[in-house]
Amino acid sequence: MTAAVGNGSPGSGHEVARALRGMAQATRRAFLGMAALAMLATAPGTLRADDPEGVEPESSFIVVFAGRTGESGSEVWSTRRTTGSTFLVADIRPGSQGSNPGPFWNMGDGTALFMADDGTHGRELWVTDGGTARLVGDLSPGAQSSQIHSSRLKVIRGGLAIFGLCSFYCDDAEAWVSWGGGAWPLKDESGEQVRFTDLFAREVEQRVAPVDTNRFVMAAESPGYRDQLWLLEGRSGADARATPILDRDGDPIQGPRQFTPLGDGTVLFFAFQWKSGPALWITDGTPRGTRIVRKDFPGVSSQLHLHRLTSPRPGFAVFLTGAIGGDDWAVWSTDGTRAGTRRARVVPGSSGGLWNFAVLNDEWILFQLSNGNLWFTNGQREGTGISFRADRLISLTPIGFDAALFAYPHPRRTAGGPLHGFEPWVVKGNPPRPQLLRNIDRRIDDDGKHRGSLDDIPFEVTVLSPGFAVFPASDGQEGRDIWFTNIGAATTRKVRELSNIAGAQIIDGTFGPLGGGSAAFTMWTYDGVTWNYPQIWMTDGSRGGTRALCKGVYGSAFTPLGAFGEASEERAPAAPAPAAEPGQTCDD
Repeated sequence: MTAAVGNGSPGSGHEVARALRGMAQATRRAFLGMAALAMLATAPGTLRADDPEGVEPESSFIVVFAGRTGESGSEVWSTRRTTGSTFLVADIRPGSQGSNPGPFWNMGDGTALFMADDGTHGRELWVTDGGTARLVGDLSPGAQSSQIHSSRLKVIRGGLAIFGLCSFYCDDAEAWVSWGGGAWPLKDESGEQVRFTDLFAREVEQRVAPVDTNRFVMAAESPGYRDQLWLLEGRSGADARATPILDRDGDPIQGPRQFTPLGDGTVLFFAFQWKSGPALWITDGTPRGTRIVRKDFPGVSSQLHLHRLTSPRPGFAVFLTGAIGGDDWAVWSTDGTRAGTRRARVVPGSSGGLWNFAVLNDEWILFQLSNGNLWFTNGQREGTGISFRADRLISLTPIGFDAALFAYPHPRRTAGGPLHGFEPWVVKGNPPRPQLLRNIDRRIDDDGKHRGSLDDIPFEVTVLSPGFAVFPASDGQEGRDIWFTNIGAATTRKVRELSNIAGAQIIDGTFGPLGGGSAAFTMWTYDGVTWNYPQIWMTDGSRGGTRALCKGVYGSAFTPLGAFGEASEERAPAAPAPAAEPGQTCDD
């Protein structure tokens, strides 16, 4: 593939790309269709610790989402929070079938990329700024689709994205870059197409990390180089280029993974060489600045046994080692030097592997092995220990304010019997320790078992602002309702009775951040005769701020995105006229 598509820069005049076979990967759809949200040009509001109901005034921002009405199929809609106006951005595929837009990728420059099918070009890449929408390019000419899965496109800098494009749901894809509403195939120094391989094991979002504003390291290959370390450079899609990074002896560095920027212009990663085996590496994007940090890890015989390389603060990283099928794990810390890479403590584990992992703040990390125990670590021996002896802990979610939420059974026991009834818990402190957040469902069965507000439902926590979050739960009176927690003020309360609104039911898997200190979710409603289309709702943690996002516009299975990447110093060229004039507005 040698042609580029779109108009990434004024007067670029790139030809439409030659034929590419589209991926046929299925996009997640709910019972009545698909919806997705992406926040654009966000200026988040800030919740106040002294006022659990309050949100600081927020500047204007736009949310685009996929919605449908009773007359049309799923299309791109937009809402402006400050004015309250919600309208159809583009009727890409008129009629009841709709273009089914999504997933959305926030480009961090006031635009979002998304996939849609206009009925002519197949499912292709589109761009919107919340007021207009247009086709980026017919990457697979004709009606054949180029479905790009959500984890196969990554925004690597404001306005610049890299993605994998291949035939059907494949394990091998061509590397492309997108900038300013255009798309270009990524080539190496010899003009050969750069590719991503083994995508089932490592998606594109795991393969690229920034060294600085315009340089990125990635794992890729071309005809002359197998899966190895590369440097991606360029301020835009048109001038992007890829160069393999060899070690000082000119040998390839194979299978790089778990890229972790240290915040000082270097990136840590794990990789393999035939002469040295698996090792921890560091690079500044140059051959001279690429070297092994450490390669001898007691009990580790394979690169696959190095886990969760994470940098909680600049110049410092933590990772785990553990042999698959073995029992002992270990916590390590590193500053990017051989002398500064030390084993903090051996952790008794199990062959089941790692279940939960979360960065609590710039000091503490939490992890849970399959034997159930929740551990904390700051990378030091004396700072590594058991936070909670648990066997059924689920959904560990950091929410800021040095705290994380999780679901765990209520501590009530019945005559020495097992724990019963899942409730929300919080883990915080120095070192982090757990406590029951609130006993929401206080019902006790006839046999003495505590039922639990989170029994048989997912614990979907959405952070509104650091230390403030909402989640669905049931107090046993009706169905699920929205609950709000303020960690700083130690308050947890019901936001609004939703379960008594025309038989409303919150749909599992639809919670997510909406931006500006709010969250979105989707509900079914029942009028006593029929179930209506799902309707998108929003909440800011207050009763008055929990409402339908747009009456008369419905959606389901949306994928909301927060601010993505850093603001671009050089704003991408504006999109041309929309593919279709904005249509109907929202029913208030």
